[in-house]
Amino acid sequence: MATKEAFFYQKIFNFLINFLITDRWNGYNCFALNQRQLCWAHLKRDFTKISERDGKAGEIGKELLELQSELFTYWHKVRDKTLTRDGFILKADEIRAKVFTLLKSGASYQPKKDEKTSLALTSRTCESCLSLSLLCG
Repeated sequence: MATKEAFFYQKIFNFLINFLITDRWNGYNCFALNQRQLCWAHLKRDFTKISERDGKAGEIGKELLELQSELFTYWHKVRDKTLTRDGFILKADEIRAKVFTLLKSGASYQPKKDEKTSLALTSRTCESCLSLSLLCG
């Protein structure tokens, strides 16, 4: 994105909000990582793809999907007023820590440049999630 466009978006969005939930569009790269988080609905798509792979990759994906589902269940409880925001924050922090651990595990495999195995694809996806600081905020 051109410098003028980045400056414009930063000024407009920083005026309106303090934190963005985003997808991976590179136009958001002008915002500091501590000002944004990947959308959990987008992450669910990644976790679903990982879960459909065989072996260790699939196991990691299934665990990530379970945690995502758990997070959404708690959010629905907040919405329904059966869980406080403070209670949700505590639960979300626990879930984020578990997701972080699973993503680190998934990203630990070092694929060759053109490798297309389940582990290689999972490693790249997990690394992408980690590099975009999905766990901030």
